[in-house]
Amino acid sequence: IVMGWYLKVNNLPKRVGYVSSYPLGETVRAINAFKLGLEKVDPEIEVYLIWLYTWGNARRERLGVTRLIEFYGVEGITQHTDSREPSLVAQENGKVAVGYNADMQLTVGDAVLTSPVLVWGEDYSKFVQKALDGEPLDNANVRHGAESGSWRLSEFSSKVPAEARLMVEEEQAKLLRGEEDIFCRPGLRDNRGRVRNGPENPAVNPVPWEQDHLIPGTTCLTQPVIDQVCQEYDGFACVDHWLLEGVHDSCAPSPSKPEGISSP
Repeated sequence: IVMGWYLKVNNLPKRVGYVSSYPLGETVRAINAFKLGLEKVDPEIEVYLIWLYTWGNARRERLGVTRLIEFYGVEGITQHTDSREPSLVAQENGKVAVGYNADMQLTVGDAVLTSPVLVWGEDYSKFVQKALDGEPLDNANVRHGAESGSWRLSEFSSKVPAEARLMVEEEQAKLLRGEEDIFCRPGLRDNRGRVRNGPENPAVNPVPWEQDHLIPGTTCLTQPVIDQVCQEYDGFACVDHWLLEGVHDSCAPSPSKPEGISSP
């Protein structure tokens, strides 16, 4: 949302770069959610994606972001990798960024519009207390949301428009009330033209817990589908994740870019 408003208020090209680690349910979900956030501001903003196949490699991150800026003409950068390098390269090139994991504004500067910051204290204190009390630790994924305090947004940059601040405040309030509707917009179409939340499940060989892809009576994808966002399975292994329309992970023609992608 903050990136979308920054582009809109400054009348900049509708292109955002995204560097991500590996094609996984977690990372693809984040990319699609980011695109839906942009669409709340302007549905025409497009995302140009590079997979780096590493969680943290400053050299690869620098090369990936440089390529997105020089050859794809993106005006902003976001990331699902761990170092500050993507934000730093954006700042060096006069662009803006959204950080990840930590408050990257502290080490990069005002070019970082904000960063989602992971806050581990609340979760880990419970595990430590259980260990001290001699209680067994549960073998489970720890994936809590804003309502638990497990993550927060860092302070906004001075570059973030007032409209963005107000919209983010409204969206965060909805999350805290448990009113998550991120993957509910009717007609969610992927970048191969398939409707993901229509009456029919378009997934190929879905696993049993993803056979029903919608929450009954709604256009909202179920949590298992959101968590995995898989188009095709081989047994229980995902062999093809899906990305929303307007997310480009190659230069090949697509429904939203039938002519393919070339440098601006």
